[in-house]
Amino acid sequence: MILPYLRRRTLAHSHWYMGHLSSGLATHDDTGGALTVLEVNMRPGMEPPAHVHSREAEAIFVLDGGIEGWAGNRRISAGPGEIANLPNGEPHGWKVTAGADGKSIRGLLILAPSGLESFFERYSVPAQSLELPEVDVNQYAIDMQQNVGKMIADGAEFGIQWMPPDYTPALDDAPVFAKPCLHVLGEHFEPLALAVETGGSFTAMIWHSPVESQMPKHRHNTADEAFYVLDGEVAITAGERFSVIARPGDFVFLPKGLPHTHRSHGGKPSRALQIVTPGGVETALAEVAALAPHEITIERLMEIAERGQITLLPE
Repeated sequence: MILPYLRRRTLAHSHWYMGHLSSGLATHDDTGGALTVLEVNMRPGMEPPAHVHSREAEAIFVLDGGIEGWAGNRRISAGPGEIANLPNGEPHGWKVTAGADGKSIRGLLILAPSGLESFFERYSVPAQSLELPEVDVNQYAIDMQQNVGKMIADGAEFGIQWMPPDYTPALDDAPVFAKPCLHVLGEHFEPLALAVETGGSFTAMIWHSPVESQMPKHRHNTADEAFYVLDGEVAITAGERFSVIARPGDFVFLPKGLPHTHRSHGGKPSRALQIVTPGGVETALAEVAALAPHEITIERLMEIAERGQITLLPE
């Protein structure tokens, strides 16, 4: 049975992977295979070779530092509060620039569906601290050369194909337009990765909750929902027994079918990265955002919600 939970980065859920620090916030067992979220610190110069996933959609939400690269024929660039979307079936590669610690980029690695964390664990050891491991760069390069055959075979087992070292895609430099913010019942949703961009695997948005604002009690009938708190405090109540105050760095997972509410707490506004899998919730949010004030009735909201596989519930 999949249950709601709150988790933050801890040593018990952390590994040192190929010179990086990785902490499991959501894994296959936590989400029933729907979603993996890893809080990661990645060293510049130790990024993975260009590759393509055949099973999962991938994205990196940047908390600190920056990422530059490509996916398919598109350039990608993301700084703090932005996302690098790496869809299923598209070759991709990237380089990172360090953030405040001068050593690494910090971000959230999102994978839907889950399972790839088992590949990472084959090349990991349990972390001895919540710091980057000490790395001999020369020895790292030697180890990579010695392990290349095994990594190719293991990658194939997990649906990963490594691209040739000289692979260079032809990139389309068409401008990328910002997605409009959705204003819904006093709250604001900043789309980062839409279902149409992730093959339907997930939707990622930054949820802004002003003081004294609260979405109606509801349940997602076919989708799981997760929050990673960025600023402020978020009060989340789900089912009959789950009630938490989530603070920056906290990750909360809510399985499908569970009635819940979420709002800012403590008399201050809050922000959180919201991940819904499978994606598509933005369609209903956009419909509500397009309503004129006189069109907002409970009947209209319930009609839109039901089309989006969401049920509004009485308080």
